[in-house]
Amino acid sequence: MSLRSSSESGKEEVNFLRLLVVLVVLFVVHPLISGTGVLSSSLVNLLFIAAVAIAATSVPGRRVVRSTVYSTGAVAFLSSWAAILWGQTWVELVVYGSYLGFFTLVCANVLGHVFRGGEVDTNKLYAVCCVYLLAGIAWAFLYALIETSAPGSFHLADGVVGSRDRISQLIYFSLVTLTTLGYGDIVPISGFARTTASLEAIFGQAYLAVLVARLIGLRLSSKREVS
Repeated sequence: MSLRSSSESGKEEVNFLRLLVVLVVLFVVHPLISGTGVLSSSLVNLLFIAAVAIAATSVPGRRVVRSTVYSTGAVAFLSSWAAILWGQTWVELVVYGSYLGFFTLVCANVLGHVFRGGEVDTNKLYAVCCVYLLAGIAWAFLYALIETSAPGSFHLADGVVGSRDRISQLIYFSLVTLTTLGYGDIVPISGFARTTASLEAIFGQAYLAVLVARLIGLRLSSKREVS
């Protein structure tokens, strides 16, 4: 039993580490290859597909949970390529909605792993970082849904052309909001956009506060069990 648990733990650690690496690469590389051309759009899609594939295999839980995550990821995969071919607004909404659903599901399941009991090991710390970045991506696609449904909900930076530039700007805005930096170069205009941004800022602060308390509690609990 001990050997099996160790093996499973090692597998999960590799998955969460891979997920963390691909998310960091996504944030770093995505702005560099965003554009309106077919090549840049294809590269962006491949990058997100890699993130989707790694994220899907990193989801702990029951088979029904994994199946739901895989199905949502498949919709995101297919609709993203359809957006390149057709480029219609309703297709973009499907892309943003499917990515929002996918990253939200992954974030919720990894968060459940973080808050479950157990030793505070390296794997759990990887998961903690993954949830923070996944939340930033999920909110960015929510902002994209809002902006696409009601253009002008956000004041984006000058020179933004096409959906790829838009999502790149909104990922940046989401991270700035999540960390409450608030540079002010991208601004929510509509009431719903402002409310959504406020909720993300609250989540970012509450997550760190609750997370630290939870990890300390798990650490103390594991020490008591050892003693």
